[in-house]
Amino acid sequence: MIVKSTLPQKRSGQVFLDLLPAGEYNFFEHDLSECFGGVEFMKRPVLFILLGQSNAVGHGVELDEGERITSPLKNVFGLTREDNAFPSEKCAVWRGFVTGNMNLGEDEEHHASIANYLAPMWQSAVDSGEELGDLYTVNISIGAQGVTEEYMWYPGREMRYVPGKLGEVDISLTPYAENVLARVKKYFDGLGVVPKTVIHWRGGENDFLVPVEKLSGRLFGIYEEIFTRLKAALGFPCKTVLHRIVCDTRAFDFNPVDGLSIKSMGYINNVFCDLSERLENTEVFDGTRIPGFSLSAEDRGIFIEDKVHFTGAANKWVAKTVFEDLKKA
Repeated sequence: MIVKSTLPQKRSGQVFLDLLPAGEYNFFEHDLSECFGGVEFMKRPVLFILLGQSNAVGHGVELDEGERITSPLKNVFGLTREDNAFPSEKCAVWRGFVTGNMNLGEDEEHHASIANYLAPMWQSAVDSGEELGDLYTVNISIGAQGVTEEYMWYPGREMRYVPGKLGEVDISLTPYAENVLARVKKYFDGLGVVPKTVIHWRGGENDFLVPVEKLSGRLFGIYEEIFTRLKAALGFPCKTVLHRIVCDTRAFDFNPVDGLSIKSMGYINNVFCDLSERLENTEVFDGTRIPGFSLSAEDRGIFIEDKVHFTGAANKWVAKTVFEDLKKA
């Protein structure tokens, strides 16, 4: 009997695939000759990488009970820290996607993140007969972490790796993400395939606490270094999407008299625009497109009470746009 998978034909290397009797995927390290005898591969896989800080985590909003995924999906996969110890030179180890324990940054479960909304959309489309490849997701995000010197995404930060919940976790995120993506590359090299790939950056909010004078002339180079290093580690073409920061009322709250944080937020967004013009295959996503956005509302119609974290409805809409984009990638 031929078991159909949506992955292309293997050629060499190691993979982590075992088809369980119930039809669920479980991942172990196997030699190819043990894994892929009699397997027919059909569709090119898709790789979705979500990086940043708390809005990449989906902080502040938990999924409803009915939205939580606790039984692993069949055609969507993610990474857990337990299976992917750091540092390591081994291939990435994938497991069927669930909405808990699949952020390699801070420990979190069942938050209303883009990834947690995207995964069931993809699985539902596959189940409905759409001809899609398997979706692989990588989520590396920690709340309140920008890219300048005092934050964990700063590329020149001394290497630290202390996993845990927000407030306890201390990870130097750029070299960590480099290691993870190099291992992802090794996995797909083993499959003999280049996945359709997109990186979404949802971060930078904490950097609007830095005076624009300290950002000026430096921030572009910091972001350029981060994405140059991550793309080099990944080793195959990908699109990068930078999410414009639109929580202006929250920024104003920090400096209501002189508006310094508003100025810094504007500078960061200008850097995102410059990056989209100067770096290959890079674009900006504008959150003001989210339905319900309103300049007359303190929460702009898309944030929860803290005026900085997106509502579940907003993140679900963004996930839908990502889903449609990935289908045609």
